Amino acid sequence: MSAVFISHSNVARDQAEAEAFGKALADAGYENVFLDVTSLLPMRDWEMQLHRQLAVADVVVFVYSAVSADSAWCHREIGIARFRNRPVLVVPIDDLEPFTALGSLHQLRFRPETEQRHKEVLAALRRSGYEPDAGFKWDVDEPPYPGLDSFEADRAAVFFGRDQDIRDLESSLNPTRRGGSVVLLAGASGTGKSSLVKAGLLPRLGRRPEWLVLGVLEPGPNFRSDLAHAMDGLPTAATPEASEEEVRAPLLVLDQAERLLADPERTEQGIPALDDLAAALARLRSLHVIMVTKTVDTNLTTPIADRLVAKNLLVGMNRRQLFDVVTEPAARAGVTVETEVVARLVDETPSGDALPLLAITLAKMWEHRSRSDALRIQDYQYVGGVMTILEGVTRTALQRLPRVSEDDAAATILTFVSVVDESAEPISVARRLDSFTGTQRDVIDAFAEQRLVTIRDATGDAPTVALTHDALMTSWQSLAKAIKDEHAQLVLENDVRREARRGEGEWTLLTGQRLDDALARFRNREVDEKTVRYLAACERARDETAAARERATRLRIQRRRWSVLAAVGIVVALVASVGVVVLRRQNTQIAALEQAARAVSLSGSRRDAALTEALGAVRRSPDSATYSALLQVLTDQPGARQYLAGRDSHITDAAWTDGEGLVLASGGGVERVDERTAERQAIVSGAGQGDAVAASKNRSVVAMVNDERLVMLEGDRTKLVPAESQPWLGIVAVDAVGDHIGVADLTPRISVLDRSGRSTASWTTKRVPADLAISDDGLSLAAVDQTGEATVFDVRSHAVKVFETSSSQLVGVTMSADGGAVTTVSSQGLVESIRTAGPATSRPVKTPGQATTAAFLNDGVLAIGHQDGSIALLDQRTDNLLALFGSHRSAVRSIAGTSSRLVSVAYDGEVVIWDGPGAVPLLGVPVASQTQLADVGQDGQLVTVDEDDWTVTVRPRSGSPKSGHPVDDGPAAVAAGSAGQLAVATSRGSVLTLDQDLVPGREIQVSTAKILSLEWVGDRLAVGTAAGELALVHGDQVERRVQARAGDGIRVLQSLPDGSVAWGTVHGVVGTWSLRSDAVRTLGAGHDGREVASLAYDDSGRVLYSGADDRQALAWRLSESDPVEPTKVASHEDAVIGLGLFAGDGQSWLATASQDRSIQLWDRTTATPVGLAIPAPDGTRFEWAATGADRFITRDTVGRVIAWDLSPSGLVRTACKVLLASERPSTCVS
Repeated sequence: MSAVFISHSNVARDQAEAEAFGKALADAGYENVFLDVTSLLPMRDWEMQLHRQLAVADVVVFVYSAVSADSAWCHREIGIARFRNRPVLVVPIDDLEPFTALGSLHQLRFRPETEQRHKEVLAALRRSGYEPDAGFKWDVDEPPYPGLDSFEADRAAVFFGRDQDIRDLESSLNPTRRGGSVVLLAGASGTGKSSLVKAGLLPRLGRRPEWLVLGVLEPGPNFRSDLAHAMDGLPTAATPEASEEEVRAPLLVLDQAERLLADPERTEQGIPALDDLAAALARLRSLHVIMVTKTVDTNLTTPIADRLVAKNLLVGMNRRQLFDVVTEPAARAGVTVETEVVARLVDETPSGDALPLLAITLAKMWEHRSRSDALRIQDYQYVGGVMTILEGVTRTALQRLPRVSEDDAAATILTFVSVVDESAEPISVARRLDSFTGTQRDVIDAFAEQRLVTIRDATGDAPTVALTHDALMTSWQSLAKAIKDEHAQLVLENDVRREARRGEGEWTLLTGQRLDDALARFRNREVDEKTVRYLAACERARDETAAARERATRLRIQRRRWSVLAAVGIVVALVASVGVVVLRRQNTQIAALEQAARAVSLSGSRRDAALTEALGAVRRSPDSATYSALLQVLTDQPGARQYLAGRDSHITDAAWTDGEGLVLASGGGVERVDERTAERQAIVSGAGQGDAVAASKNRSVVAMVNDERLVMLEGDRTKLVPAESQPWLGIVAVDAVGDHIGVADLTPRISVLDRSGRSTASWTTKRVPADLAISDDGLSLAAVDQTGEATVFDVRSHAVKVFETSSSQLVGVTMSADGGAVTTVSSQGLVESIRTAGPATSRPVKTPGQATTAAFLNDGVLAIGHQDGSIALLDQRTDNLLALFGSHRSAVRSIAGTSSRLVSVAYDGEVVIWDGPGAVPLLGVPVASQTQLADVGQDGQLVTVDEDDWTVTVRPRSGSPKSGHPVDDGPAAVAAGSAGQLAVATSRGSVLTLDQDLVPGREIQVSTAKILSLEWVGDRLAVGTAAGELALVHGDQVERRVQARAGDGIRVLQSLPDGSVAWGTVHGVVGTWSLRSDAVRTLGAGHDGREVASLAYDDSGRVLYSGADDRQALAWRLSESDPVEPTKVASHEDAVIGLGLFAGDGQSWLATASQDRSIQLWDRTTATPVGLAIPAPDGTRFEWAATGADRFITRDTVGRVIAWDLSPSGLVRTACKVLLASERPSTCVS
């Protein structure tokens, strides 16, 4: 429901008018109206309450009178509302001129009659979409983050980030469909499926007259009775009459449906609860069901297949959605989130299954926040960050259990985990609470207090207990280890319970070690009678079998005879002649090693000379050890950075000139920094917080202090100039040139001042500027805001021009010396030039990364700071990227200086001076940014798909790139083959092949399941699906299909030299598919059930390499018999997501890219690393990698694609490029 804030002065007449407005709004159905005289809570900070209510208000109604027009508090309330982009409805109660502080904003006309004023206000609110029932009400005193619990209906007001998914799910439902329907919502654990339904869809459908929401059910011990109770009283197909209630379409949600797979009543014939549901669908006049599951299993879908109308797949959130998830709930509660905190949280939520960790991190930060109005970096540091949060919460629970070890606690929680079969993922199950006593009950109570497990009351039966979220199974290391160690036992337990419920004549009895394990597992545990009888039958059968085997063994021993060796052969060792020529080669290798190692410890010209000698040695005698030393030289380049101020989160801005040096705006005021000693000296102290600082081109520096005073520095002279009569409200930007100073604040207002502090021009803007710039003559000023508008102000005529850019959320602006051109930078990294007197904008230029700030340096060079802490230099004349360097450990806040010497400030207060900033990483060159998918063809051409608009771009080895839009929705996979072959998989389970001009052919429907992988095999296209299917497409039809692993998605494909296809699955299984015989071969499951991310093969095709989430790369010899025993050839500290094999100069090695932010080369024969690890640019995390021809590409979390030259000859070429000597040595000719 719409939240209305009434702003008024405190004189009696205005207050009475405001109360009358509040009553009129309440009578019209507006329940969420804030009026200070009736809504402020006693014994609480009233000013803080006003700020929080303004933050959560949907609209502000301003009671405009002669008194309120001059009220400082009314001006402040309106300024805050405008800053937060909240609309303001001006209602005049006196016959006055329009309220000038709101500029061109339309205002209601004066009406002398009170009743007429009320009618106009109500009509204006409704016309603008602020109906009484619009939106959802939220209590600002409630925590907006639920932690591991899913969002329920009462949290609909703080559920953000899934608007499109809500619309997609709603479109799958049709209340008029005869007989009802079933809609499947599937997605990985932690993608937010339950919250999407409970807080996103159901509250909206609950307001619709055509729907009757029955509720949400989860499988548990009493599920069948709960299901029957929920459907009780619904009209059947034979019901003759339909009341008003009956014409409403009933909707039931079945959440956590995968738990039904572990139902102990399940038999080979089916799952009884689903049979009940199928019978109800056939019996009732209408019933609509949403089945929410993380596993798309035929056992779940078969019973209700005739009513299944849609399958919706929910994937993880992108960065834009995650930004809303972090900031919007806090905003609804009137709390801001520091920019650095947002950046950290979004960066540490790399995939969909990390959402629960983000949720509990936010909940703990809220619980322990140091200030009531903000979530700050201190709060983030206190809770420890996203990836370690659950470990910390678990430790808190364990502190209540001093006599219980962590392993014993994990064993108790393990009882809520079930594994259906060997290839299935663990799932959480509910257990009866009364089945736990003593220490186990203490563990459950401690974990329930921390919301790690949830206790729910059951209808007419004992309460049940279950994990609050599956994330605990992977993020609590002790539980993850217990699941891994007990995986086979969990499968066994599920098999025993299921088998025991079959008839005795249908039992499959356990034998051998499985029987021993089963007896040990169920010993001293409460077991139902059926399971007891089943295990007793297994024991009897074992005893009878053992007696029979003993008799047979005695007979075999009698028949055995020792074999006598016929002859003892004397092995004559043939003495092979050893070639003494190796001595000469060895001496050359030793010299090369010494030269390369010496180059590591040198600097300057001496280092270059030593490197030149090492290159010559490499050419004469290549070997792995020499390359290792050479690689160490290349990856150990010293950074051109000088740390100055350490980390001080109070530092907000910096400026630098030859005359004044480095000047900082900080919590202590304004400070000058000695660059040699890094000491900070206060220039202006005791004046308050420094807000912004800028350098003028006459070598003077100006700064704003404490929102109200202007500080000017010229040499040793310092001048403090107070503001004019109206104070500034929160300085957001300042720029200076000559005697002219531009200032922007939150009012929102832009002012031009002279050096005496006198305002020479001033404008009230529609929105708070994000940045401003002033021309050299001080006659023009440009400002940008977060809606994508650039505004140019003429100081002499006061004229204003507004230009629309193709971006939103502009973060930086620069202006040419004559004011004739403006350059804007958006948070998406788009750079656009605007001619103020000519054609509006130029073609946007895309830069790598998500921009946070920008500054014009000199010589046409634009510096752009990024969210990941890196800095890019762009030549505005040629649109060329000059350098990409860094990085800070947090987002860049401010940049100043020149292209050869600049200073940057990060949000964590780190201040760095860069001398001659280095270029892009030595071994890798960025070739694309904002990329969702990419692949490399066998001819080396690179194809990328943009993550924003799905533009497909082909980048050949030589020639210009080519782009197009062949797909109309988000592609699921892309593949490049040889001779320009291209294919794209759609989200609908179909594929499109593209010609050289990126024109798609006919869409070929391959599967109803999501396509996970594509691979060209000659002129055919191999396809892998989430259902474990493999398909082969030829021309415009599917040539054949095979089932590789039922229910286990084919994550990656790799064509082999013999024409077959290697495949790797989501659950760590590796195999091959022969296209000649259609035979599917399973090599083994060597990756501990973790997702296989990449495959590669050696030149002979006899060895297959796989990299996976278990942090290692394995080698599989295809000539061995099944199951193949793999050999570990590489290991990392995080998932291995890319493999490449490179050979040359007698060398052959494996390259691995890992999510531990590094690339490593390995000697394939010894499984030892070659040289140092190659760091990821700016410390950014890799998401995936691909290889083709001799190109190795990676994509990182900011969407940047980098091409790496990792071959032996490539390393030599790269080393030659970095030699600084004026004459290139002869060894670098090739």
